[in-house]
Amino acid sequence: MGAIDVALVMFGGLAPATLGLALLAVQRMLADRSEPHSDVAQTGIAVVAWALITIGVLAELFVFSGPPGAAIGAIVIAMTAHRVRRAQQHGLVSLLAATAQRMMPLVPAIEAYSQQHAGTMGVRARYLADLLREGYSLPDALAQCGGVVPREALPLIRAGYESGALAAGLHSAADTRRFGDAIWNQVLTRATYLTVLLAVFLGIALFMIMKIAPAMQKIFADFEIELPPATRLVIGLGDATVSYGFLLFPFVLLLAVVAGYSLLRYVGWFPWRLPGTGFAFRRLDTAAVLEALGLVAERRRPMTDGLASLAKSFPAASVRIRLWRVVREIEQGADWAESLRRHALIREPEMAVIQAAQRVGNLPWALRELADSNRRRWGYRALIWLQILFPAVILSVGLLVALYVIGYFLPLVSLIQNLT
Repeated sequence: MGAIDVALVMFGGLAPATLGLALLAVQRMLADRSEPHSDVAQTGIAVVAWALITIGVLAELFVFSGPPGAAIGAIVIAMTAHRVRRAQQHGLVSLLAATAQRMMPLVPAIEAYSQQHAGTMGVRARYLADLLREGYSLPDALAQCGGVVPREALPLIRAGYESGALAAGLHSAADTRRFGDAIWNQVLTRATYLTVLLAVFLGIALFMIMKIAPAMQKIFADFEIELPPATRLVIGLGDATVSYGFLLFPFVLLLAVVAGYSLLRYVGWFPWRLPGTGFAFRRLDTAAVLEALGLVAERRRPMTDGLASLAKSFPAASVRIRLWRVVREIEQGADWAESLRRHALIREPEMAVIQAAQRVGNLPWALRELADSNRRRWGYRALIWLQILFPAVILSVGLLVALYVIGYFLPLVSLIQNLT
């Protein structure tokens, strides 16, 4: 391979990255937000430009750092894109909250926001303004423009809108503390680290089993020296791994699935929950329901209307089904707090607090405090489980690595002692 070929391999990724930067410069110069058709063209140019830049950067990382470097680069790029998108979404929610609080028209504010974002977010914001201009309500328009605001903000916005407290609903959506992103970030980093660690360890272990162990056994047999017990144990474990390694595949696959799902969930590309994991988010669901009902109670609206509104827009399908059951029971004369407890949307102590708050007349405050308490408890418990499980797995892997190191180091000591 000549010098030119080496240069092409090492720096070939700069070509698409440079082309992408040039396209971004062209897109900025040709920006014309007054013509709606130019938005589609600008968005297409921006998408192609960022795709070329990403491909170029990942190609260079692959050349200089190999697959691990490219994988880490892809994760960093995805996280950065997610942070930018979340900042834009929360920025729009905060703008809508401030506009609604001052009783100003929403459409001019959204159009002004869209002029500050020439990419896909600007196009979606303009589409949102067009829907509002056509007569859509704000919750329906937001649901129609997927991704313009966080999905978890939609129930609060709809509850505030339908209870006549749109500004309060938007402020609640903007001010709600977000434990979710921090937890998914923790799960993602730890699961990715464990997956890479186990993959590297298994690769090294297989190499030692297939190449080093047979040579070591032959050398000791030639010198008529017995292998140390630790080495025999490690070789036996290696043979068992080769013979029954398929039993480890589900564990490694589980880690890879957790890492991949955490990444997709964190960056917002896969907002749905895995089947059977609803119990892990129960407190967050309870917090969202209680927060929205606090807006309804503050405006003294019927709880049936608030629960029906939640049942239309709640992101989790399992919660929507239970909310509709609660609505039907309330229409038949059941108490709404008892019905929520019966369908596992709140717990017994929370029902008691709600009923006591109803008697003394501070129900909105109690609902908001219960929602905040549920979010805090969910975040604390998730972090506790991570702090317990992660060191336990690391310690187990460390003990296994130590066993392999001792098992392959002792034969050298034993061989030196017998030869001297």
